[in-house]
Amino acid sequence: SLQDLKDKERALQKLQKERESLLSKTESLNVSLNKQSTELRKKEKETNDMNGQLNKLQKELKTTAAVAMTDASSKFATMELGVQAARERADDLIRKRYTSLHDSLSNSKVMTC
Repeated sequence: SLQDLKDKERALQKLQKERESLLSKTESLNVSLNKQSTELRKKEKETNDMNGQLNKLQKELKTTAAVAMTDASSKFATMELGVQAARERADDLIRKRYTSLHDSLSNSKVMTC
């Protein structure tokens, strides 16, 4: 009947409006998703760049530490040699002083005899 056709036409129009609304929402969600995807790629690039910088800094730190350790070892070895040389000089001065005193005492004993 004519009423059935009108009801079906209204239902069809209602479905078409719902379809358009859903298409609009889908489009909006796609735009939002694309923005988020772009933002995520940007953040990933920033993270990768930061990781690269961190790796570079870690290598520099290891190199600096190795150089510092080598330098400290070298300075310690030089200091040890200096201490050893000072001990030898002190021993030599003590020996000379002892010999000098011993000779003086021996000479004074010889004179008193």
